[in-house]
Amino acid sequence: MNIAILQMSPTKSDAPRTLRRVAELLGECRGADMVCLPEIWTPGYCNFQQWAEQAEPIPGPTTEWLADRARELNCILHGGTIVERDGDRLFNTAVVLDRDGSLLGSYRKIHLFSHAGREKDLVAAGEDIVCVDTRRGRVGLAICYDLRFPEMFRGLLDCGAEMFIVPAAWRKSALDDWRLLCRARALENQCFLIAAAVCGEGGGMQFPGHGMVVNPTGRIVAEAGEDEMILRAEIDPALVAQVRRDFPVLGDRR
Repeated sequence: MNIAILQMSPTKSDAPRTLRRVAELLGECRGADMVCLPEIWTPGYCNFQQWAEQAEPIPGPTTEWLADRARELNCILHGGTIVERDGDRLFNTAVVLDRDGSLLGSYRKIHLFSHAGREKDLVAAGEDIVCVDTRRGRVGLAICYDLRFPEMFRGLLDCGAEMFIVPAAWRKSALDDWRLLCRARALENQCFLIAAAVCGEGGGMQFPGHGMVVNPTGRIVAEAGEDEMILRAEIDPALVAQVRRDFPVLGDRR
């Protein structure tokens, strides 16, 4: 299974230009079985003043645009996250689309970041953990700060997850934590973990990049640096069952 991760810096352009830019990057991912975008790539995580203005329903214009890209690429497309509007409330929401453009599922971020930025002031917290079934296995959805809450990933595991996908706009000052937590969540649950990260600087915030793919033994299969790039990795989803069979730690839970 070929994975492609878009690692991007915060957008500084308007929405149409952003879509054109992302479309060009997605075009370079042709041939991948699964493509993953980072957290709030439009309007950009640090552009808090634009969140309410650019919020939209799901399904909506951006998810329809992503559906077209999924069909063009013939891939499973994790659309990162967008700012979702539901009535008077906003959510930081991840979306996953199938190769035919159908919406496999969406997840509203449960754990909202309060240490810096304005996320917790602008959006409401989601309430439900979400797994989606894909042609490549059952995928548990999480977003950025969720990584610090291992009980959530145990819940995804108990829902049958074999892979976690985590779009993020992580702080550069906590890069060591990011690398540790991505490996830990994969290792302790014997799941693949795919993390799509923001890099660069925007709105006075710095982002480290270092998107990565981690296997069910907690080893990093591929890792990006600090710059914009498309990270590719080849994985075998069957490794999850093999690792769980060879070291049945999950069966020893009490």
